[in-house]
Amino acid sequence: MRLNKHHHTHTLGFNMTPMIDVVFLLIIFFMTVSQISRINAHHIQLPEVSAAPTIDEPITISLTIDAQGDLFEHGNRITFDLAVARVQSVLSESENDPSRVVIQIRCDRRATSNSVNQLVRALAALGIKQIRTAILER
Repeated sequence: MRLNKHHHTHTLGFNMTPMIDVVFLLIIFFMTVSQISRINAHHIQLPEVSAAPTIDEPITISLTIDAQGDLFEHGNRITFDLAVARVQSVLSESENDPSRVVIQIRCDRRATSNSVNQLVRALAALGIKQIRTAILER
């Protein structure tokens, strides 16, 4: 009987590369965090501010134009002249600063562009530059 002198033992090996990568990442993380906490550990007296400056939010007026070209604000039908007067009053309330007034125009897709163009021209004459149009994305 012939016996093989070379015994082949089959053992499973572990791939250590991912574990070494994780260990190095953890070392880098903890070194960075310890540096940051050491920097923040130095106590200083910070200056105090009496009040934060107020940033005025822009006033938004939403105007709706239906399929017939009629103008609405908050569900109430208004005339073109009344809409322009409303924008003028809001503009005067905001110290005649057109950058603090935003107009949002919602227009029915079946409406003609004449009413929208007329409204935009009147708003541009008042100096209003922030005009948004509402659309439906599909």
